[in-house]
Formats: sequence, C-alpha cells, structure tokens
Amino acid sequence: MPTPPPPALPIAFGRFELRPAERQLLLDGQALPVGARAFDVLMALVERRERIVNKHELLEAAWPGMVVEENNIAVQVGSLRRLLGPSAIATIPGRGYRFTALADGGVPPLVARSVALPASADATAASAPPSNLPAATRLYGREADLQAVAELLREHAIVSVVGAGGMGKTKLALCAASAVPASDYPHGRWWVELAAINEHSSLAETIAAVLGASLPAGRSPLVALGDLLAQRQLLLVLDNCEHLADGLVPLVDLLRAQAPGVRLLLTSQESLKCEDERVYRLGPLEVPAHDDAAQARHCGAVALFVERARAADPRFDWSEHNAQDVAEICRRLDGIPLAIELAAARVPLLGVQGLHARLDRMFDVLTGASRMKLRRHQTLRAALEWSVGLLSADERAVLRRLGVFVGGFTLELAQQVASDHDMDEWRVLDILGALIDRSLVIAEPSGQGHGQGDMQLRYRLLEPTRAFALEQLAAAGESAAWLRRHAEALRDWLTPMEAARWTLPPSQRKALALEHGNLRAAVDWTEGAGGETALTYELLAKGWLVWQVSGAINEGLQRMRRLWPPPASLTPEIQAGFGFAMSRCAGESAPDEVVAGLRLSVALYRELGDTDRLGEALVALAFQGVLRNDQSDTQGTLDEGMRLVGSNAPPRKLAWLAAAEGSWAWRREDYAQALLAIERQAEVFRTAGLEEGVQLAINNRCGILIDSGDYTQALALAQDSALRLRRLKSGGLAWALIYVALARTMLGDDQGLLPVVQEAFTAGLAIGTTYQPLNVAATYHARRGDFQRAALVAGHARKMRDGQKFHPVAIDLRMEALLRRTIETAHSPEVFAAWLASGEALSQASAVAIAFDMAPLAGSAASSVV
Repeated sequence: MPTPPPPALPIAFGRFELRPAERQLLLDGQALPVGARAFDVLMALVERRERIVNKHELLEAAWPGMVVEENNIAVQVGSLRRLLGPSAIATIPGRGYRFTALADGGVPPLVARSVALPASADATAASAPPSNLPAATRLYGREADLQAVAELLREHAIVSVVGAGGMGKTKLALCAASAVPASDYPHGRWWVELAAINEHSSLAETIAAVLGASLPAGRSPLVALGDLLAQRQLLLVLDNCEHLADGLVPLVDLLRAQAPGVRLLLTSQESLKCEDERVYRLGPLEVPAHDDAAQARHCGAVALFVERARAADPRFDWSEHNAQDVAEICRRLDGIPLAIELAAARVPLLGVQGLHARLDRMFDVLTGASRMKLRRHQTLRAALEWSVGLLSADERAVLRRLGVFVGGFTLELAQQVASDHDMDEWRVLDILGALIDRSLVIAEPSGQGHGQGDMQLRYRLLEPTRAFALEQLAAAGESAAWLRRHAEALRDWLTPMEAARWTLPPSQRKALALEHGNLRAAVDWTEGAGGETALTYELLAKGWLVWQVSGAINEGLQRMRRLWPPPASLTPEIQAGFGFAMSRCAGESAPDEVVAGLRLSVALYRELGDTDRLGEALVALAFQGVLRNDQSDTQGTLDEGMRLVGSNAPPRKLAWLAAAEGSWAWRREDYAQALLAIERQAEVFRTAGLEEGVQLAINNRCGILIDSGDYTQALALAQDSALRLRRLKSGGLAWALIYVALARTMLGDDQGLLPVVQEAFTAGLAIGTTYQPLNVAATYHARRGDFQRAALVAGHARKMRDGQKFHPVAIDLRMEALLRRTIETAHSPEVFAAWLASGEALSQASAVAIAFDMAPLAGSAASSVV
C-alpha cells in the first residue's frame, strides 16, 4: 500500500487544495466551509486514497473513542460531495468509501507531490490440481455433519446433502469438498451452481462451461459431456439441484456409466432417488436446552449467532446479560442457519434485547399464526418477512426489483434496473449498501480486476431471498414491468460491449461470462412474454460474446437457429445483427442457417450503408466459404470484406483479417501465401502484447506446414506451442495437441502416441473439433494390424466431419488414402467400405471406447449403433 502523504503537506487535486496543517479546503485559492467532522472524514479518505476505507476506520478518524450512529458518515460524505462534486467520493456497497477521480467531467486525478509508490511483489503459488471451489467459511455446530459427509464421499460415488431451504447445505458441501485431499482428484474439484439454470437441457453445457469446455454442436450434450469426462478423476459439486431433479437423474446415470472416475456431491431439498446415491439429511443446528450462558455458547446455533452479530457490529459483546435473549432467539428460529444469520444482521439496528422484543410480534404479524402453530418449514419465510418488514418502502422496492437478476449482477445493472422516477441511481446505491449490511444482498469479489486492491465486486441475493423478492414483486403487480426492465437493461448494457468487441480488455471480456444466467433468463422471458419479439432478437444479437466467453456457444447457436429466420417486421439493424451473431457462435461448423444469416446480414448492411459491419459480415461469410470449400465467391467476398475493414482496424480485427486471408490461401493449397498471412497475424498479436494470440497464430502455421508436408518443423512448433498454451490455460491448446498428434503420425512416431491422441481428442471436445484426433487413432490402429478397429473409428470420424459441413483439408485426404492403402493390403475394398459404414452408425461413446480404451470388437458395432 502506498505511503500516505505527511499531514503537514498541502495536497492538490484539480482546482482544489487540501491544507492539513490549517485544516482548510480551498477552491481556486478560496477557503470553502467545511465542518470539523467532514474535514476529518475527507483527510481519512485522501490519506488512504489508494484503497477503500471502511466505515469503522472513518468512525475512528472522525469520532475517536465515541459511539455514534453510522449514518453520520453518510451525512458528512454528502456534505463533501456538495463541495467537491458527486463523483469525488465513491460508495462501494458493503465495503465503504473511496476518494476517486472520474474521467467524465468529475474531479481530476489527485496530485500527490510527495508520495513514492513502492513496487509490489508478485506472489507465487505452488502448483496443484485445478479447482474453482469458493473459499470455505467456518462451520458452526456442524463438526459431526462434516465428518459424516466426508466419510460418505470417500466411500461412495454419489452423495446428496438433503435438507430444507436455508439449512446450510451449500456451506457444508463446500467445506466437505475443500477438506478432501486435492491429490485424490488429479483433474480437480469443481463447484457448479445450478440455481440459475431453468432448463434440463442446459445442465450438461453448464457443467462443461465450469470445466472450461464447450460442447460441440450437433450431438447430445449429455453424451458429449460423458465423453469429456470419460477419462477424468474429479469431484463435481452440484449445488441447488432440487428444481432440476428430472434432468439430473439421466445425467448422473450417464456419468456413472461413462465416467467412473467422477464423484458427485449434490445439495438439494430432496434426493434424486437414483442408483448408488447415498443421502445425508441435514437438520437444524443444535439450540440451547436452557439459558445457561456457559453451556449455550457451545451450541451451534448460538455460536453462529454470536459470530454473525460480531461481524455486523464489532461492538457486540456476548455476556450473561444477553445470553438468555440470544438463546431464546435461536430456539424461536428453530436453529435454521439462514434465519439466524438474518436475525444477527439486525443486532446493529435493534440490539439483542430489541431484537428479542420484536421477535414475537413480527412472527405473529407476518405468519398470521400463533407461536404455537408456527411450523418449522415456515420459519425461513417468517425470518425473511420479518427482516424485510424492517426495511423502508424504498428499500423494499429495491429488494424486490433485484429479484429479477439470475446469477448476480453488477452495480451498474442494479442501479439501472432498480431506479425509477422517485429513486435516482445515487439513492439506489445507498439502499444497496443498506441491504448488504442487513445480509439481504451478498457482495463478493467477481474475480475481475488488476489486483487485490482493485478487485471488482459482484452482488447477488441468496436464492431464498430472491424467491421471496420475486413473490413480493408479483404481489405488487410489478413482475412484467421489471422483468421487461431487466431485459432492456441487459440489452443496453451489452450494446456497448458488443460495439467494443475488438477492443475490450481481456479482463472485461472474461467478465461477460458472469452474465450468462441473466442473458438466458432475459431471453426466456422475452420469448414467452408475447409482444417482445424485437427484444428477444436484440438480446441474442448483442449477447453473442456472452455465449462465446462462457463456453456456451452451442446453446447460443441452437437458440438462434430455432428462431431463424427473423421476422421481416424487425428493423434491418436487428435482423442483420442477429445473422452476424449466429455466425459468431458457429465455431468450426457451417450449418445452412449460419450461411443464410450472414447472406442476410451482408444484404442489409449494404442497404444501410454500414460499411464497417458490412466488412465484418463479408469476412465472416468468407470464413464459412473456407469451411465449406466454396470456390464460387469466397475470394470476391473476402476481398471486398478486407477492403471495407481497411488497415486502420484494431489489432484483434487486423489479426482476424490476416487469419481469414491465410485460411483461404491454405484451403487453395497456396501454402507460401498462407504462411505470409499467418506470420502477419502473429506479428499483429506480438506488437499488441497478446501472447495467447501469438500462439494461436503459431497453431495456424503448424496446420499449414502439416498440409504442405513439413511435418518435422510443424512438430517442433506445435510441441512448444502446447507448452505455452497449457501455461496460459488457453482453449487454443486443443489445436496444438491435434497438430502434435498429426505430425507424429505422419512421421511414423507411434511410440506412446495413443495417450497423446486421446488428450488431443478430449481438448478438441471444447472447440467441437474431434474428427482429426479420431483419424489419427484410426491410422495408429491400422499400422498395428487392427484393421477393423481402425475402419470403425475412421467411419465415425468421417460422419462427424460431414455433419459439420467441413470440407476435408489436404492432411485429411492424405491420411484417408494412407488408411485405405494400409487396410486394403489385407482386406477387400468392399469389406473396408462395410466397416466404414458400421463406424458411421456408432454412438460417440462407443467410437471413443473403441479408439482409446481398446474395447472388444465382438458385437461392438452391432450393439452400439443408434
């Protein structure tokens, strides 16, 4: 952290000057009226300007040794904003305030004339199996539960933690998953949140996306996921499963059959009732049998309450004076963790005695029943109603409006959706902070930012709270209005992102994946709302980057193919954008709808005179021509597109143009021209400092070298690229591995080849390109004399390639000829053709088993046809 400037030195920022010694704030040399407390708050913020300052620091700076209400801070910050401008001090909901400078007419950057900024040291972490497990929190009163779940997980492949909502299933599962040795799962421990999933069909793609993969188009997502995980040893934690039980049973059965190395830990309100499942039913926390403070403190419910109360108010003190009240509160809340956390969050507002005094009245009023008639399954609703009942009208309105978000939201989206003519965005910001303080909204790091101090926050409602908020929205008659507001706000938020598609910083581009749940929910609502057709197509047209970066391009493509063609009543801009977006989700496939969509885009952009978009649509159409080997107009399409895009485009776009030119020359077998274009692509990435892009260009070079017959150079480049892309955790690793396998095969290097080919196949699943690794496997088996196995695998590979409408390149034709010559030395062409046909009829799982697991062939082809 940078060293604060000495208090005696004046500090200048823009037209302002802060003089600590004289306790003065000047504007253009004239002293401004600043109160003593406001000046102390300003000094605390300025001295700590490189970070967020929490409320406790500000209280200590301005009111040292005094007990005052926190709203005094907001009063002083408000007075400072009136002097300095509204953008001078930023509110960071749930964390505090920060002295800031905004580019859009706000306060100019702070000039700290006497501050030296020390360089920060980078931390290095030891290598370990991959994991996305969130940081585990401490459990209270769950030691026996944790031990029991851990033992079940060691002994059984499917373990379900089952219990009522708000019982703490998620936290227990997270702690259990974190406690198992990472070495038990060499392919990682993975957390999959299912609360935002509404359709069974999205399950497989959601799991694949968490694993960093995307499932290829044209095949069953379940089967593709089974293939992806077939050789993995990993732990999948599926959280919040109850609403997807019907879809989860076949998925679990498939994984048990095809991926025996995968273990599943699930949380749900009910068991799946599937074979091999072991169920652990989670009950409430232990509550005190009596009011003895010493004994009550050891009960899990009381321990949780005390900890959460202290987190909400550090001044809270557990003692004999409040032990009886705390014990009664925990008993009345039935030991349900979420209800207890909500109650403890009210301690700063009401105190323990005030909380206890209100508890009877709030339950009686909000449940409509006497205390004796209160059923335990009502307790969570009662706690939520009681908590929300303490909010102001504006706070209740914001909370119920935030319920429309799925999977969390950014601060910007929250302000846009929740504000109205009576509440501006600044008011929503303050209310959001209050809701976070009261544990109704969770603020957590998004994983985006340039460093720990700059980590951006993301916000979400706990799912029970979100469900309650949606009920309140419906009761207020506001559901349709705010679901529409949510869809429109998301469209408006995505529009500049899509417009900046070639210039978005990598971290901002990656953050788009977080809005996958919101985009899916918005599209679902607009499709079913009636009269929202234009909004549906706008969301899909603007949101293609979300599908792309979240690894769900197949989901996006299938949604758009289902809605093709767009209605003629839509504006030309929407129709053209929709056609282009569909192509960006097509990956390495070229279905007819995508080509038709791009042709429509080209025609409409031409009519609109939008030369920039027209150029991109033409280049995208040329790429489709490359995939299909369309010799009729690809060259003219590419030439026009490149001319319109021009040479002053952003680096990523210039690299894309070079790749298009190189791919077309490659398809025409003009390898010298292709290499020149791809070297230009690499140089653009190199100049822009984008190492991953450089390696992707090198992959293209490897493919060209292989097609031209230079296998030795291609192998050296591909092996080096694979090492670099593995370090970068890039999806481009798949192509590097594929080229390693192809080059080694053509060089006759079969020693230890099959595991390499299998890794290339597994990596290729993420990008929808697996036919080439299967061809390599077929050639490997043919050279070993296992001719039928080779032909079956080759037949399935051919079916996969043709299904993508991808025209074979030179290496494909060369390997097919080699395979044919090898097999027909021992068998007739008719036998070879029959085996190929049988291979085309194989299921994906059967073909993979035959290729890599050496599955017996007796009856395989006949029994596994689909």
